[in-house]
Amino acid sequence: MKTFTNAVELKALNACADGYKTFIETHGDNDAKLSQYLESNGWADTWWLIEGTYDQFSDSQKKDLRLLGCEYALSCIDNFEKEFPEDKRPRLDIEASIKFANGEIDEAELEAARASAWSARAAVRAAAQVAERAPWAEVRSAALSVLSAAGPAAKSAAESKNKQMLIDLFLKWELEAGEG
Repeated sequence: MKTFTNAVELKALNACADGYKTFIETHGDNDAKLSQYLESNGWADTWWLIEGTYDQFSDSQKKDLRLLGCEYALSCIDNFEKEFPEDKRPRLDIEASIKFANGEIDEAELEAARASAWSARAAVRAAAQVAERAPWAEVRSAALSVLSAAGPAAKSAAESKNKQMLIDLFLKWELEAGEG
């Protein structure tokens, strides 16, 4: 179970100079829990790290990331449904993604939901396609959809909520690994 990073890993991943400098100033040569990394380096650097180290995550963590992406997508679906109350395709796709993550439907059923959602409006494609990409990308896509669908004040609140959800997930993993 991946729960930390360090300067060696960041160098091996070719971290940007600013991100690496921020990490070193905050953590030195010490390991940093993912929750600490998110606090010091921020949202964008954390998603970059998740993408770069995705193969190090356990199957359980990958499932958690997929479900987190679904939560992000669901948090903005109301905006779409207010504008298009009859179009339930994006919601059905997100719900199918949750069922797939939980082993309740197979890939064919997931593909059918995804195909339907892809025919929905372009404005919510990123939120509706949660199951299409690898979990780290779908989480980022859903998060960006939430943020782009909101006005400035709502965007700030959504960003804060999404960051807290990710921190909570990292803390859960740390507790499960006996590091909390």
